Amino acid sequence: MGSEERGTKTRQRWSAASCRRAFKSITGTELLHVPYRGSGPAVVDLVAGRVTMMFDATPSLLPFITAGQLRALAAASPQRHRLLPDAPSFAEIGYPAMDIALWYGVAAPSGTPQAIVRRLNAELVKILDLPDVRKNMTEQGADVQGGTAEDFAAFMRNESIRWGAVVKRAGIKAE
Repeated sequence: MGSEERGTKTRQRWSAASCRRAFKSITGTELLHVPYRGSGPAVVDLVAGRVTMMFDATPSLLPFITAGQLRALAAASPQRHRLLPDAPSFAEIGYPAMDIALWYGVAAPSGTPQAIVRRLNAELVKILDLPDVRKNMTEQGADVQGGTAEDFAAFMRNESIRWGAVVKRAGIKAE
């Protein structure tokens, strides 16, 4: 996705640009997009005070929040984040549609035999259930959840519909 803002053409990280556009669509608030090559440099500038706010995932920001260098303003979820109980959710402050969960999934090429898909899924679920894996991910702010390939396919279809509506409302065009 590209940005034509401020007279430059840049590549944006999907999550930051999408969060900003969703925020504008839901709240009517215009925010200036400052393009970065990933969370790391953006977080450095946020901590240094060169930018005033950003949308990002909990794992990138949590160390700075717990150290008192940053303050979480709101969780982009229906409820407060379990590691940031003092930050309200957007739903609590009147914006329930601002529900933007970070998630990861594993996909295989279409046409992969179902026996292979089932085996990969079973092994990945076992890995997610390992106590050290679950503990490490949970401490970083993740909500660890396995499931079936069918559940994930349905989730992906719903996400495509949901974010397709955001893209359409924002007038975003493919480049």
